[in-house]
Amino acid sequence: MSKLVKPLVFAMLVLSIVSLTLGIMLFGRREVLKRRVQTLETGAEGIAQAIRYPGLNRMALMDPDTMDGQVRALQLAARNQFETLEETKETLETTRGTLAQTRSTLESTEATLDQTRETVARLEGDIRTRDSQLAQRNSEIMQLEDEKLSLEQDIEVARDQIQQQMNQLADARAEYESLQQAYEDEVRRSLALSATDTGDVIMSSDVTGRILSVNPEWNFVVLDIGSDEGMRANAVMLVHRGPELVGKIRISDVRSDISVGEILLDSMLLSIHRGDSVITPQG
Repeated sequence: MSKLVKPLVFAMLVLSIVSLTLGIMLFGRREVLKRRVQTLETGAEGIAQAIRYPGLNRMALMDPDTMDGQVRALQLAARNQFETLEETKETLETTRGTLAQTRSTLESTEATLDQTRETVARLEGDIRTRDSQLAQRNSEIMQLEDEKLSLEQDIEVARDQIQQQMNQLADARAEYESLQQAYEDEVRRSLALSATDTGDVIMSSDVTGRILSVNPEWNFVVLDIGSDEGMRANAVMLVHRGPELVGKIRISDVRSDISVGEILLDSMLLSIHRGDSVITPQG
C-alpha cells in the first residue's frame, strides 16, 4: 500500500504545481485550462478515493478561490495517510519480529511438550507398575493376615491345651504328693509298730536329714542332724532313697549338729549310700 500512496502523493503534488502554474501561464487559454482543471479535479477525486479522504468538495475544488484549500487539505490527508502507512509498516515489521520470536518460542515449547509427554508416559508406566506391585503386596499382606489369624487361633488352642495340661500336671503332682505322703506315713506307721515291738524309741516330732558318710566295716553312719534339730539317742530312723525304702538305723550318739546311727542289718532292704535321706517313723 505504501508503494501506491507514494505515487499518489507525488502525483498530487505535481498536479497541484501544474495546476497553479497553468493557472498563471495559461490564463488566456481557458478551454485548454478548463480541460486540464477537469483532469486535475478528476485526479484529485481519484487520489481522495485512493486514500479514502471523504472531505474533498468537488464544487470547492472547481472554484479558484477555494481550490488551493482543497488541494492543501488533500495533501495533508495524503501525508497523514502516508505517515499512518509508515507507522503501520514499522508496526508490521515489529509484529513480524515478534511473530518470529513467538514461532521460535512455540517450537521450543512444542519440543518441551513432547519431552514432557514422554516423561508423563514413562511416569504413567511406572505408576502402573507400582500399582501392580502394590496390588501384589496387598494380596500378600491379606494372605499374611489370614495366616496370622490362623496362627493366633492355633496359639489360643495351644494355650488352652497347655493350661489343661498344666492343670492336669498340678492335679497329678498333688495326687503324687498325696500318695507319697500316704506312702511315707504308711511306712512310718509300719516301722513304728516294728520299733515298738523291739523297744526302740519313736520320736513324736518329724525329723528329717541326710547321711553324710557310711562305714560298712563298723556298721554305722553319720547324719547331718543333731540335738539342735530334735534328734534323741536310741531313736529309730528310716532310711530311704526317693520312694524306695532302704532300711532302719538306731541313733547311738547325738551331738548338736550331727548324729551317729547304728545300721540295723536285719531291716536292710538295700545297701545304704552317702546322700540317702532319713525320716522319723510316725506312731
